[in-house]
Amino acid sequence: MRDPMTAEREMARERELRDVERTMISIVQTSISMIGFGFTIHAFLANVAVSPSGALGVDLDQVARRIGLALLSLGLINLSWGMFNQFGQLGVIRQRYAGLALSRKAYSPTPTFVVAGLLFTIGICAFLGMVFQAIG
Repeated sequence: MRDPMTAEREMARERELRDVERTMISIVQTSISMIGFGFTIHAFLANVAVSPSGALGVDLDQVARRIGLALLSLGLINLSWGMFNQFGQLGVIRQRYAGLALSRKAYSPTPTFVVAGLLFTIGICAFLGMVFQAIG
């Protein structure tokens, strides 16, 4: 029969792991929104057929590029910061519950973290594409 204290510690560890996972899900959702809006604003305003920019006194293409790059950059910063924090939080949990038998097995990469890594890669590619389009 299991020690009640060990069972309690395992449940506490599982709660903490779920909390870290939920936080990462929130970070991924926010980053997807910022990256998506940044790319969409850039693509939409860069291709919209508007009267000559002199009529508005603003170069919409430059405004679109800057806003798009800013939002995309914020999304990437948020995502990378969240991934870094998740590693730190998992390290704290690993140290806190080092004596448990399943402590090593419970820290494999989660699907959310894999999606975050793929989103980061896609975001970097979109960022580079927007920068290269702006340059030439």
